Amino acid sequence: MGSLFLRSCSSYSWFSLDIGELTLSSKVYMMGLIFIGAAPGSTSDGIKIITFVVILLTL
Repeated sequence: MGSLFLRSCSSYSWFSLDIGELTLSSKVYMMGLIFIGAAPGSTSDGIKIITFVVILLTL
């Protein structure tokens, strides 16, 4: 449940989140979600979910 809250907090600029108080695993998790981005057709940044899945399937 905490990871879902963390994901929603990292997505919205109106919520102030003190990154210094997060654990290392929380920071890595948040960076991974931000790197992947969102679904195709959205205006979100990142490499998109489909590209991430294709990369995983080629490994």
